Amino acid sequence: CACACVWLKPREASGLVVFPVYPCHTGRLNTMRLRDHRADGAPSEEEEEEPDQIRPSGGMEETSLLSLIYLSALLFCSSTQVHLTVNPRRSQLFEEERVSLTCEDEDKSARWTLRRRTTTGHVSQCGDGWGRWKDSVCVNSMALKRDSGVYWCEGVGGASSSSINLTVTGGPVVLQSPVLPVMEGHDVTLSCQSKTPPSSLTADFYRDDVIIGSQPTGHMTLQRVSRSDEGLYRCEIRGRGGSPSSWLSVTGHPTTEAPPTSKAPPTSEAPPTSEAPPTSE
Repeated sequence: CACACVWLKPREASGLVVFPVYPCHTGRLNTMRLRDHRADGAPSEEEEEEPDQIRPSGGMEETSLLSLIYLSALLFCSSTQVHLTVNPRRSQLFEEERVSLTCEDEDKSARWTLRRRTTTGHVSQCGDGWGRWKDSVCVNSMALKRDSGVYWCEGVGGASSSSINLTVTGGPVVLQSPVLPVMEGHDVTLSCQSKTPPSSLTADFYRDDVIIGSQPTGHMTLQRVSRSDEGLYRCEIRGRGGSPSSWLSVTGHPTTEAPPTSKAPPTSEAPPTSEAPPTSE
């Protein structure tokens, strides 16, 4: 796991090390520092004693001491998982549609930032020219085509969620499909939605540009999906038009951190992902 720890170098080489006794959580800012001491071994006057802290001391050099602290921190760390959810629950959005993205963690205490990489390669965070960030929720009241891209949550200590691909279309039809990978053996429902009412009409469904069925209700269920069901899915409503394509990913194991692919954001800027297939409009 990764903890955000800060070392403050003392004014003199001698000192005692102070670091948290309890596990530090990914996404929280934790502080480790060297505490100055007087020649008689007592703490300096400007510093107060703090409870529940360990102060190992010895004759090791500062470099070795910091290495020891770092290893100790790794042993104490416990990871906090974060999940990114999107509302409406689909990866395709109509232009000018309202969308909200939420970073959810287990203990509700970590600080997260929502970041994105657009199709032009520009990386930014919510509130930086797009969206409004409040209480771990980013609200974009009017999605535009330029908002298409890869979105993910990122913590202070480097932790990150799986990423989500969002496609904003100016067309009249979108496909509602799972945003994240689905487990093998589960059923998957695809829905073809029109921007203008009635929203559900007879629709043709395609995988990799090959028609797989036509449904009068605009909904198609793939039963007990397997890896062979992976592919680019799209739909067409007769007399209305077609949707962009979205990738359906099937996994044999629960996925919270996906393996890297060539479609993922740069590792220095974004988390690894397996949910970044090519999309088209």
